[in-house]
Amino acid sequence: MILLSSENTSIQKPKKVRTLVLIGCIVLFVFGIVFTLTGVGLLAFNMETDADGYKQSSIYEVRSDSYAFALWVKSSSFPSYLTWMSPKDIGQERWTVKTVNTDKPLFVGWAEAVDGENYLYSGIMFSTPPTWHRSIAAYHSEIEIPASIIYNQNAPPRPPTEETFWIETVKSTETSTITWDAFWESVEDRKILIVMNADGSRNVQADIQLGFKVPIFSWMPFVLIPVGLILCLTGAFLIKQKNK
Repeated sequence: MILLSSENTSIQKPKKVRTLVLIGCIVLFVFGIVFTLTGVGLLAFNMETDADGYKQSSIYEVRSDSYAFALWVKSSSFPSYLTWMSPKDIGQERWTVKTVNTDKPLFVGWAEAVDGENYLYSGIMFSTPPTWHRSIAAYHSEIEIPASIIYNQNAPPRPPTEETFWIETVKSTETSTITWDAFWESVEDRKILIVMNADGSRNVQADIQLGFKVPIFSWMPFVLIPVGLILCLTGAFLIKQKNK
């Protein structure tokens, strides 16, 4: 009886090993399918973005009689589970400002909020919404800007291009873009976007859009799809071999 038990055990052990190997092959095949479908999905979504990978919001029309139009911008919340990655890889936002009057160059300035406030509240006549909202996600971007309120009455002492506090500026008779990391340290507080005529004159007219992208999603399909296909083919081949 003891010998029979030993023989049964030796027969069952290879069967268990073969079963585990087969399960492993099936898991490999399933992971390949998941990787491939995820890559194809990201590739399809990427085709809905612009040439730079941004998902653009609807257009907000700035039609102001003042010397400047301003938007205060808060930083976005950085996902805690992605702290091992660079904020630049997680999300980038971009303002696209298109000139309505192509005969007059438009100035777009990006600055720390405190510097922009000191500039505007020195007495410059500017317009800004009391509150506004932006909604951003991997493949979604939207701005909700209500009617603006005008403050102050004075003209700027000199053209905005001569000020030195700006983080970034663009002057153009066509389309200007300001790009920044969607997530920054809270100690840096808010930023401010200021749109003016380059010569500092009144009547600011522009079309504004907000874009958002996740940079890592632009190259992930080209990694996931090949890896997924390799896993699928490897898993299918091994499953076929085990069933022979």
